[in-house]
Amino acid sequence: MAAPITIYTTRWCGHCRRLARRLAEAGIEAPMIDIDRDEHAHHGRRIEQQTGGYRTVPAVEIGDRLLVNPTVAEVTEALAESAPPPPTRLPSYFGTKRGQ
Repeated sequence: MAAPITIYTTRWCGHCRRLARRLAEAGIEAPMIDIDRDEHAHHGRRIEQQTGGYRTVPAVEIGDRLLVNPTVAEVTEALAESAPPPPTRLPSYFGTKRGQ
């Protein structure tokens, strides 16, 4: 399973709506958090720390990684990188004859 994903946005951001729509078309659903709302202001401050003082949106958080103004391809790649590797298949010794 890939890491959790969140899209940080503002209500006036057309780029944010477009990214969310394109992600949904690619089968990637994520909650959108408006960083201009008081209860989410701490997310805006965190984005400012990562961008040299700018509240740049859209910003997409995948696990502990923050992508600022990413493309759908960048989000897809980051999600793939955040997924754990597939389990290794162990050889089955059941049902084999002894000595084989």
